[in-house]
Amino acid sequence: MTIIFFIIGAVTIVFISQKKGMEKGEVEKIIDEKKQKVMYEVEVLKKNTLQKITEIKNSTVESEKSFNKFLEKIEESIASKEEVATKRETKNEEMRLIIARENEEKSRIEMELKKIEGERMGLLEKRAHKNAADVKQELIQTLENELTEDNERKLKKLEDYYKENADREARNTVLSALQRLSTATSNEKKGSQLKVLNDINKPNVVGLNAENIIFLEEQLDNVDIIFNDFPGIVTISHYNLITRHLTKKTLDKLFAYRGPISKATVTAKIEEARKDVDRELLAIGREALKRMNIKRTLPDECLQVIGRLQFRTSYGQNIMRHSYEVGIFALMMAYELGLDIETAKISGFLHDLGKAIDQNPDIIGAHDFLTKELMEKYACFQECEIHAAWTHHDSEPPKTPEAWLVKGADAISAGRPGARAESLDRYVERLNALQDIAMSYEGVDKVSAMSAGRELRVLVSPGAVHDKEMQPLADVIAGEIKEKVAYPGYVRVNIIRTTKSADIARPRAISP
Repeated sequence: MTIIFFIIGAVTIVFISQKKGMEKGEVEKIIDEKKQKVMYEVEVLKKNTLQKITEIKNSTVESEKSFNKFLEKIEESIASKEEVATKRETKNEEMRLIIARENEEKSRIEMELKKIEGERMGLLEKRAHKNAADVKQELIQTLENELTEDNERKLKKLEDYYKENADREARNTVLSALQRLSTATSNEKKGSQLKVLNDINKPNVVGLNAENIIFLEEQLDNVDIIFNDFPGIVTISHYNLITRHLTKKTLDKLFAYRGPISKATVTAKIEEARKDVDRELLAIGREALKRMNIKRTLPDECLQVIGRLQFRTSYGQNIMRHSYEVGIFALMMAYELGLDIETAKISGFLHDLGKAIDQNPDIIGAHDFLTKELMEKYACFQECEIHAAWTHHDSEPPKTPEAWLVKGADAISAGRPGARAESLDRYVERLNALQDIAMSYEGVDKVSAMSAGRELRVLVSPGAVHDKEMQPLADVIAGEIKEKVAYPGYVRVNIIRTTKSADIARPRAISP
């Protein structure tokens, strides 16, 4: 590379000298100087190159020695591992031979044991005059009989224990539920009132010769609408609370209407009120599920049916509040007894769902059967929930503990003092019916209805009815009452038989 630079420089100098007109001697002098300088640089470069080659050679020799030593160590390690592997393989082979010998010995011993066992079983069968299968079957049968007897004894003890404590446990469970729930009773009146703030529009609402009101009464299932009983008050009376509520909504709209009112207007306001009531029923149904913490998606039609319970009564008791109570009572008792809380709550709350539609003249059937049909129709409930909800009146015997709880919770809610109300005529009629049934039996001297007709005390003649006949007589009277008399709760029949013996002690005559 230096020589190339030298040649290029010489050519450049010659070219420049020709241009500048330099002498030949001067040019040669410059070329010699450049040549000497280049030769010096070449010598230095050669010397440095030889020195680097020597250093590289020495370094390569050292690296080769180190690599050879590394290879020797690897070879020694491989040889050591091969030796260890050979020893281990030899040891494994020895262990395999030992295991094989032990397996052969084990097989021989097992064969000898089977042979001895067969000889022993043959000797035992010969002495017992029975084969092994018969002896085994007899032994199993004996053990089964002993276990059966032992289980029967334990079950008898448990049965006796629970019979002794059943009343107490049931009483404590019911009392616990009653103490934890305190709600006011709800007795609905047969009529409702609409307050009219302005009587100016009353003639327009009533119509000529009261034709609007008469038409409204006919359209709403012959509801009774009475004006002028009290100033500014319209009285609405009907057995169906939904109809009463619908009538009240319709009258509100008619009194707020400022144009002329005709039958067409009345019909239109009825439809508007009906839509308002449907929306209101839907909202009531949703609120009821929220209040009972039932987290289940139900169709709107089912929610409206649930909302109708707010406008249904039984013996004056509001069914929606009654359903709340039964659901909560069943839930609390299920929690105390460790049963299915969700099933008890849902079944208790919906046990009277059929009462939401049983007042419809187009629907035929008892409310418990209607409850079953509705719950099956909407397909949102499990079979156990449906069974527990509709069997509370024994139309079908309860088969689950939750069904019994719903039945008990219904009796608790309906039987609370003041929870239900009935007319005096019906009350007297029921008491007379109870007394007439008891008095119709031979040997009955006197009958007293106690505790508002919940207890019937029957006094019998000691000469006509004996002690062993008292329980059958109570059963027969209770059965006839169940068939012929409608009553809330239960009626307890007590048969009382008393005998008296008396004598007079007279003083002895004293001789004079």
